[in-house]
This record gives sequence, C-alpha cells and structure tokens, in this order.
Amino acid sequence: MKYKKSSTLPRSNYWNLHPRLPDVIAQANRPRDLVLRPRTVSAPEAALIQPIHNTVLDTADRRKRKLSAEVEQQDVVVPAQKRAGIGSGLTPTAHATIVDLYGEVDKDEPVKQRSETVEAYISRLPPSRSAFDIHGPWLWVHDATRQSSSVKTFDKEEFMDKAYKLLSDFRDLENKTRESMPGKAAGTITRKLTPKRKELEQDLRKVAKETACLSGKWMLFPQVDDVDRVWRAVCEGVDSGKLGPTAKVATNGGEVRNERETHLRLICIYTKDFSDEKDVRRVLDALLEMNLVKLPEDDMGNGIYYKCDAYTYLNLGASNDYKIKASIYSSKEMLKGIKWNS
Repeated sequence: MKYKKSSTLPRSNYWNLHPRLPDVIAQANRPRDLVLRPRTVSAPEAALIQPIHNTVLDTADRRKRKLSAEVEQQDVVVPAQKRAGIGSGLTPTAHATIVDLYGEVDKDEPVKQRSETVEAYISRLPPSRSAFDIHGPWLWVHDATRQSSSVKTFDKEEFMDKAYKLLSDFRDLENKTRESMPGKAAGTITRKLTPKRKELEQDLRKVAKETACLSGKWMLFPQVDDVDRVWRAVCEGVDSGKLGPTAKVATNGGEVRNERETHLRLICIYTKDFSDEKDVRRVLDALLEMNLVKLPEDDMGNGIYYKCDAYTYLNLGASNDYKIKASIYSSKEMLKGIKWNS
C-alpha cells in the first residue's frame, strides 16, 4: 500500500521549505513518506498588567465601583424623558431620585437628589423661577425610603388599545342614538346616554386596573407667588413618607389648565392606586393637617380633585367629548361633615 504526501511540492523543495516539522507522522515505516499535520499556532499570551500599588487610587476605584453597583441595583429608573417636554403623560414610576457617584448635585437636575435636603432643593430650584426650557415641564420629589412592591408592570399599549375601543364603541352608540332621535336637543341625548356613560366609566377603570395603570394624583393650584411655600410643604411631606410616593410641580411655562389660569401652578401629589380609597383619603387628611386643603365649609365652595392617570393618558379633561367626569374624587365629597381640629 502506497502513501501520498499531503504536499504537492517536489520532495526536495518540500524539505527545503519545511526544515523543522515538529508535528509529523511516519507512515508504514517509510520515514520519507510523511504526512504533514496542520500546525496550530497559538496567539502569544498578553503581558500581565501589574496593578498600581497606590492606596489612594485603589480606594477611590473601589468606592466608585461600589457606588456604580448600588445605582444599577436600584429599583428605580432614571427618567429618560424628563426634559423631553412630555407633561403628565409620564407615570410617576418612570421617574427616580438621581444618585451622583461622587455625592455632587447637578444644579439643573429637576429631581430632588438624595444628597439634598428639602431646603437645599427648594433653594436650588424654586418652582416660581424654574425654566421650562432648562428643567422640563416638571420638578419632582420622591420618597426614597419606601420599598417598591412587586406589582404588575403597566402595559400602556394594551391599556390604550382597550380604552380606545371602549370609547369608540360609545361614540358609535351616541351616533346611533342621535340618528334615532332627530330634532332632539343635545341635552336630551346626553341624558339618554347617562346609564351607558356610567358603564363606560366603570369599564375604563376596570381596564386600567387590568393593565396596572393604577396611579392617580390629588391636584393643587396655588398662586405663582405662593407656589414655593406650598411646594416646600409638599416636598417635606413626600420626603418624610407622610404623603404619597412622589409629587411634581409645573415649571415656569409648564402645564396649566387653561389660558385664564396662567397665574396658577399645578402641583400633583400621587398615590399608588386610585382604587385604594383608604390610601387616597389618608393623603387628603395629611394635606388637610398641613393646611394645604380646607374643609368644605371653609373653602367657599372650592376644593381639590383627584384624577387617575388613566384619564390623563386618554386626555379626558374637564370638557371632554364623552361628557365623562374628569375627577373620580373630590375633597368636598370626602371631607363633607368632617370637623377638623387644627
């Protein structure tokens, strides 16, 4: 049996080109009939980098890595759209207290940072002088001491799809009712649809709960010249855990209800679940104790209102086309008949 070399070069050239062949196999005791194995060339090992034996640098590096890990492990998300000009469409859980790795404070950061006191935060960013184009539409404060509960993540796309389907079905019903009642006044048609409208409200809230769109807020509208005082009190209440998990205030040029109220500033104090009436009432009582809300008999018929974020996403304001009541609670209703000893 004959064996063939793996190379097609003449034997003389072959051995001249390969003077050193560490990986060869002799075939059938014929030392000149050789088969060349492919050689595996290993990459040279990288030279070891000697550590810098510098106690100060090593300590600083360890501290930086430790703080970086703590930030990554936080159960909060830094607001990616905090300066994008998006107003109340953002859920409060989309915002977080910023922790600077070196304990420094970003002077333009619209969120109260953990290294700040409330007084320092208000001094740095008084809402009466905060700029929309620099700080975005809102200034924020969060209760960093509360542990986040493991709840279902809000599925905005699912909520919007189901909610718009409900609104579309109601609009079709309204059109059919109008066609079946030619010549009737708009008020008559509105009253005719009242039972279906109440059913729509219940269905919208049901979908909101199913998709975890649970947050809502009490809304305050202080005068511009009084907004710094009110916001300071709200920040202290949130920071101490007395109020809800987060709050925000409109910046200079931020959101107002209408053109006639440009002299007012909106402050929202959030609760986690609009359907948890006990917790909603607890926050209202805290606002009453802090003299930020008055009893109905002392408020000249005014009061404050609570709106769920589900309605905010759907742009269901006070004058919406579906005649749905924009707020689901009011201080006048909750505090009716209450005697408060301040």
